[in-house]
Amino acid sequence: MLARTPKSPQGHDGDRPQHTGHATLARTSASGAERERHDAILDALTQRHYQRCLQIGCASGWLTEQLAWRCSRVDVAAGHASAQARARLTRPGGNIHFFPSGLADGEWGSNYDLIVLSDVLHHFTIPALVRLAARVAEVVKPRAEFVVAHGSEGQGQPLSCDRATELFQLLVRAERKTRLLHAAYRLETWLAPDVEVDMASAP
Repeated sequence: MLARTPKSPQGHDGDRPQHTGHATLARTSASGAERERHDAILDALTQRHYQRCLQIGCASGWLTEQLAWRCSRVDVAAGHASAQARARLTRPGGNIHFFPSGLADGEWGSNYDLIVLSDVLHHFTIPALVRLAARVAEVVKPRAEFVVAHGSEGQGQPLSCDRATELFQLLVRAERKTRLLHAAYRLETWLAPDVEVDMASAP
C-alpha cells in the first residue's frame, strides 16, 4: 500500500496539510470509527494519482476532500448530502462535483478509474442495489479500482453490510484483491473486469 500523499487537483504533489480549516471541522464531526475507516480507505489506494473518482455517499465530506488531492476530478453521488457539505466542497474552479439526483438513478460521468463506497451499500434494497450496480458498470473503466468499506452491521437496514457488499461485488463482476477485517470496519479492494459488463447477463 502506498502512503497517503496529498495531491493537488491537477495531480501534482501538493504541500497542503491534510487537516486544516474546513477539513478539520469535517473530520472532527465524524465519529472515531468513521475517521478510522476513512484513513484505512486512503491507505488502501494503490495509485498515487487517479484521473476520475466516483464517490458514492460522502458522510461528513472529509474523505471527499482528501480524495480531491489524489484525483483530477471527484464526482460525488450522494442524494442525502447536507447543504453545508455541498457548499463547503464545491468551489468555483474546484475538482469536486456533486450529482444532485438519487444514487441509483442519477446522470453520472464516465471513465472512472476509482470508485469509493463507504458505509452506503446496506441502505439499498436488492432491486435498488441491482440498479446501482448497473449504473456503476456503465461508467467504470476496465480494471478500475474499487475501495469498499463499512463499519456497523446496518441494523434496521434492508440488507446486512456484509450481504450488501458481497451482492454488489457479484453484480459488478469485480475481482476482489484484498480484504481487511478490523474490529471497527471491513474493507475490501476490487478490480473491475477487463471488459464492460453486460448487465443483462449478470447473475
